[in-house]
Amino acid sequence: MQKPLMTGCALLFSLMSIADPLDDSLRLTASEEAQVINQLNLRLDSADKKLKFRSGSFSLADGRIRLQVPDDLRFINGGQSRFVLEQLWGNSPDSSVIGMIVNRKFSVNRSANDFSFVIGYNEIGHVPDADVSKIDFPSLLSQLQEHMEAANDNRKKFGYNTMKVTGWAGEPTYDAKQNMLTWATEISVSGTEERILNYEVRLLGRSGVITISAVATMDQLATVKELLPRIVEEIQFESGFAYSDFKPERETEGTWKLEDLVTGKEPENAGKTMSTSRKVLFSLGGLALAAGFAFSISKRKGRSMQA
Repeated sequence: MQKPLMTGCALLFSLMSIADPLDDSLRLTASEEAQVINQLNLRLDSADKKLKFRSGSFSLADGRIRLQVPDDLRFINGGQSRFVLEQLWGNSPDSSVIGMIVNRKFSVNRSANDFSFVIGYNEIGHVPDADVSKIDFPSLLSQLQEHMEAANDNRKKFGYNTMKVTGWAGEPTYDAKQNMLTWATEISVSGTEERILNYEVRLLGRSGVITISAVATMDQLATVKELLPRIVEEIQFESGFAYSDFKPERETEGTWKLEDLVTGKEPENAGKTMSTSRKVLFSLGGLALAAGFAFSISKRKGRSMQA
């Protein structure tokens, strides 16, 4: 049996995975599997009790961003969000995460939580405005699918469930008035019949980008689309950091383009403008949550997720 590599959902994936899928002697028995799930639930329940939620208005990203949390939602700060995402849900470390917006019934084992919005910020330079209608949507989708296939190679090595981008749930669109790029993809995860929704928002600033990643099931697309405008409305760049504050006569544009934000492929001449953890698959941060999300769905429905 493969040794556990991470805690939380990743721990469970590890314990339910095997080095040789043809060797039944290495598989967990039903009793052992139930014990692992029980231990995981105890850990998640304990983490739930320690989480501190915030409401109201406050500053983020070293004073670059102002957030007003909608009255019916709650906010988890960056440190706690990273603990949930990385230690409990088994995602890769990501220093760009500055918080999560969740509903009032949020639970880290997701049994009472339908979706969450992960908020991040990356100082990647000024992204030049462009006509999104010129972007080749089919080509971008193919690139997303290729990136996911590459990521699956590593997932297979560790015995994790593989994921596939099956199509657009919403083609990329750019709102020049809000300097906002949005798109949504549909994802399938091996071992479950559910279709996962990954909805992405990028808010452009003077020298950086706010990222909002929502993960839900496809049947919640309408709900996510209804909530996102409210959340976007409450996230603003502080004075001096907004897109309109960029001075082309004195400042140099960055190397990232709008299409790069969708594909997640860092431009070759991007240098070291991004944190190391975000240089690969920048736009797939939300997709990384899909595996843990799909697992929680299968657990609620009593299904086992074998890759």
